[in-house]
Amino acid sequence: MHIKKIAFGLFIFLTALIAGDKLLSLAGNESGLFGSVPSLLIATAASLAGGFIAQRGMLFPVLGLWLAFWVYVIYVLHAIAVPTGAADLSATISANLVAISSSFVALCIGTVAGQALSRRRNNTSVAAT
Repeated sequence: MHIKKIAFGLFIFLTALIAGDKLLSLAGNESGLFGSVPSLLIATAASLAGGFIAQRGMLFPVLGLWLAFWVYVIYVLHAIAVPTGAADLSATISANLVAISSSFVALCIGTVAGQALSRRRNNTSVAAT
């Protein structure tokens, strides 16, 4: 049963993340996912919603998606630079280090806060009965 909650939490997280990114691009923010403060706030809210739905065990799946995303981004950026002869993997990573680390922190805060809010809601509903 709990695996279903985690899967649904991941679905909510990804849906909110993609929808929020699309709304930001419609509003004129073309910096991309995790590229600006508003997109980091959307990522935090999306992970908060996913963590709230999953209730527990959501942090590692979210960080797994985060890792897969950043490995893909670094791979693509490195592949773009290879034909020009300027392909330096450490330079690509260091150029994106602020976005990588800030997105890590945003997703951790959102997920842990969502799980905590869910536990708090469950504790108060049990105490009220």
